[in-house]
Amino acid sequence: MDDRNLLILTVYIICVTYVLYRVFKSVDRNQVIVHLDGESLNGQLEAQNLKDRVDIQFKLEKRYQLDQLRQLSIQIDNQSPDHSIDVDWDRSSLTDFDGRSRRVIRLTPSMILDLSQHQVFSFIGAGKTLKEKLTVEEVLQRDSQTDVLKISAPLFDPSKLKKLSGTDNTLQFSLMLVLHLLRSTGETGNSVIHILSCDFTVKKAPWTDVMSWKPR
Repeated sequence: MDDRNLLILTVYIICVTYVLYRVFKSVDRNQVIVHLDGESLNGQLEAQNLKDRVDIQFKLEKRYQLDQLRQLSIQIDNQSPDHSIDVDWDRSSLTDFDGRSRRVIRLTPSMILDLSQHQVFSFIGAGKTLKEKLTVEEVLQRDSQTDVLKISAPLFDPSKLKKLSGTDNTLQFSLMLVLHLLRSTGETGNSVIHILSCDFTVKKAPWTDVMSWKPR
């Protein structure tokens, strides 16, 4: 290789390196991954004889910006042929990274709610499915003109998420669900209360994944 070709190759390598460096610097690495501990949840369902009766799933995004985790989308399938389920939202709670219990609020289409009142149970008939979106009371703010409650802040303090370093460092939170299992025959006094802890782990997204991720 003559000196001219060597010079061209050197300049090319420098240019490519600079471009890759600029791309790396421009990537927003402040993104986190939220993971449900499905093994723990399934163990609780089995221990409480609910394995073939109840299925609980959460629709989680692949990645979240630090301030974008503002609600949880939950799906509860009643797989029992002869039992109905009441979901007791007021006795359910969301525990944050510091172990602080917070009141869960089910998001309704209108969101004209009186937060001082009890929330209505959500009923799931035998073989039916419930899909809801949840947040916590303290992040809701009422619009002075429309009287509608709106989410004004993320579920968790972004500064705590920002302190996550590497993919091995994690934070935990949990959603405690209170379910009333009752027979569909309408018999009274035949309700059994089940408490399930849906445990989540939050970790920082690897920068390699962030670079390849395209938000929808």
